Amino acid sequence: MAKSNSRLKNSIRNSAFGLFAEVTTLILGFFVRSVFVKTLAEDYLGVNGIFTNILQVLSFAELGIGNAIVFSLYKPIREKDGERIKQYVTFYKYAYRVIGIVVAVLGLLLVPFLNIIIVDKPDIPDNLIIIYLLYLANTVLSYFCVWKRTFMTANQERYIGTVVEQIFTIIQVIVQIVILYTTHNFIFYLATMIVCNQVRNLIIAGICSKRYPVVNEKPKQDLTKEEKKSIFENVKALFVYKLSGVALGSTDNILIQAIINFRSVSLYSNYSMIITNFRLLANQLLNGITASVGDLNASDDNKAKEDVFFKLLFISSWLYGLLCVGFITVANTLIEVWLGGNFVMPIEVVAAIAFSFYVEGMQFAGFTYRTTMGLFKESVTAPVASAIINIALSIVLGYAMGITGIFIATGVSRLATTTWVDGYLVFKKRLNKSPVKFYGMYLVYFAFAVFVALTTEYIYFRPFEFSGWLGVILKIAICFLIYNLKFVFFFGHTKVFKSVIKMFFKRGKRV
Repeated sequence: MAKSNSRLKNSIRNSAFGLFAEVTTLILGFFVRSVFVKTLAEDYLGVNGIFTNILQVLSFAELGIGNAIVFSLYKPIREKDGERIKQYVTFYKYAYRVIGIVVAVLGLLLVPFLNIIIVDKPDIPDNLIIIYLLYLANTVLSYFCVWKRTFMTANQERYIGTVVEQIFTIIQVIVQIVILYTTHNFIFYLATMIVCNQVRNLIIAGICSKRYPVVNEKPKQDLTKEEKKSIFENVKALFVYKLSGVALGSTDNILIQAIINFRSVSLYSNYSMIITNFRLLANQLLNGITASVGDLNASDDNKAKEDVFFKLLFISSWLYGLLCVGFITVANTLIEVWLGGNFVMPIEVVAAIAFSFYVEGMQFAGFTYRTTMGLFKESVTAPVASAIINIALSIVLGYAMGITGIFIATGVSRLATTTWVDGYLVFKKRLNKSPVKFYGMYLVYFAFAVFVALTTEYIYFRPFEFSGWLGVILKIAICFLIYNLKFVFFFGHTKVFKSVIKMFFKRGKRV
């Protein structure tokens, strides 16, 4: 019981710190984007989106080593086995140094081909190669410190890094706003981001070293060949999943500018910023639970594992459903008030973006359990199929339906492959149960989200006019109220609802 209480306490603490940090970051992000749009050419938004996607594609070099090592750390941390911790941390440290070098080399090799990748050239005065190299430097440098923060995450103390990150986010935003207003210089804007990110990473690494001296100690002996082989077998499978994730989530802007035009990338970047912040918000709330789930899955209590799985699925459906319904019903009003009518996209595009985001988010329970249970190599065909379907379907639907089709393709490819395969592996391979209940509950939650989105948009919002910031605030408040009232009405009688509510009321106040 004490261990269970500790897991819950750590989960809520990590999530609470993450929630506060992400809400603050969301607000600050809107300030920066407002100043960005007012002080720089519109095409800079597209440049930011394209280069971010390119570097996300390059990040496949990480190969999933992070997840494999974190999974390996759960048991020695649980058992307080210092020697094993030293062995895995040392291996992890050197692996990430190699990864940083590989990403740097791949990134530099890509420089001569930038003119081919960027089909529709942006109208900006700055040199695209210099901008790209700054983005590359920011990505590469992070690999040399990330391993220490990952250790704190595995040790259920993610909130420590979150606090430091939040402080530097505030500093970064203030400096960037001053730079944009005084110089209108995008290069200085990027340089500020790089400096703040790297100083933040060094401070987090320093805190980890002081808090856990074991991470700086050398083991008496390295991992055996068999242990390294086991890790690399998992890494091979994770590489496929990673590559699939790149094809699913990091090629949208590249496909949009190639199939549609560069202006569409610029327009989508504002909606992407909202979705990215929603994703970070949800991740901060849910990822605080991941290490606790890993600790639970290191035990032999299958009944507890199953109960927690359905709680995670329930919480994910509540959270992502609310975010997606809010996005569909409020995003265009917000963009119009915030940036102007010229930046608004059709409602069908907004709905397609929300659909893709919902499907991605609802994979949280299955993905978390699959990775913390060590199910890395059991099914590598699903992500391969997902990547192939996504690219092929994106091209077909992109030409047929425009930008809407690209996002529909991303959601469908996930739904048709990894979503149901993750659940199947968890239940059949580890819990020794049928996954039918999981599939059924997923469909119920999905149907509910669609129903609430349609009724909220066409019954409560379309007949009335909402304008100005007051209209945005009213829409958010009404959407929040309607969604939660309907959620309680439909699911309030269920055992999982009562269990989740009881859990938060019982432990939340004390924590």
